[in-house]
Amino acid sequence: MIHNSRYTKIERLLFLLVKQSRILKHAGDLVAAAAFADEARCMDLADRYVNSECVKRMLQADQVFVYLLVTFGF
Repeated sequence: MIHNSRYTKIERLLFLLVKQSRILKHAGDLVAAAAFADEARCMDLADRYVNSECVKRMLQADQVFVYLLVTFGF
């Protein structure tokens, strides 16, 4: 029972980090958007949606070297 409530909190935090990344992208701060997406990716490495969002944000911010390191983790 305790593990389920923690998992739900982590899912909510991931959702908020991805949303913050999306808001920063629309505001024009691509580097910060990539940082928030990478923080979300580090929290749950098995989530394919978060991984693809992170890679997309890194490419938009021209962080190609970091992108290559992340994609080798797939």
